[in-house]
Amino acid sequence: RHRLHNVFRGFLLDQARQDLAPAVRKQVLDRAADYCREDGRCADALDYALDGGNAALAADILEQSSPVFVRDLGYHGRYLAWVRRLHAAGEEGGWETNYWYIWALAFRRRYEQARAELARFAERLELAVKGQDRDRARLATILRRIEVIRIVIDISADHLPAVRRNAEQWLAGTDRGMGHVAKAGADSAFEIATVSCAAGYRDANAGELKAARAMVRLAAVYSAQADNAYGLGWVAAIDAQ
Repeated sequence: RHRLHNVFRGFLLDQARQDLAPAVRKQVLDRAADYCREDGRCADALDYALDGGNAALAADILEQSSPVFVRDLGYHGRYLAWVRRLHAAGEEGGWETNYWYIWALAFRRRYEQARAELARFAERLELAVKGQDRDRARLATILRRIEVIRIVIDISADHLPAVRRNAEQWLAGTDRGMGHVAKAGADSAFEIATVSCAAGYRDANAGELKAARAMVRLAAVYSAQADNAYGLGWVAAIDAQ
């Protein structure tokens, strides 16, 4: 494998568009996408799949890799561009792809757009849950997960009373951190850390420091488990406050 300077790489890609027959170019890009995916380089694989017009492969890669791109690697702008290209190619994308699309908007502070996408996404999910979808339990779980994003957006809009109320209700449902025993297959550490941070932020701003410290301690435990830089940074900021 050769790593090329981006300008030179762009030149070669341009030449390929001009000189190769479309069918040959698509074949090369499909092979490149498959190779990169097998090699664990899913971002490169996704670029090749989209460049080659293989929207089905791109949708599959995004559905499998969305949490890594958005939550772990912070490819927010790049992820938004990928999903837009996928939609432009006529592929809606899976539930995970669209869930993390809303997260990427929130991370980029595009809160009003995130709120609008969240409303559309929730409506689609609720219709699917009520319909004949065989994966109803998983869809209900995703409905619960989008409440986490809603809480984060409410913080940005300074709806702090709603943040504390909704965070408390959500955490009670996790059977963790509120005096309950954890259930198998419960919420992810990332989600628990996020909601705990939100509650701690609201409590600190309300001057309820004992409650804020309790939430920050809970958030610190789950942020460490999630090994997420955003969560750890948020914990540090609220703790300092």
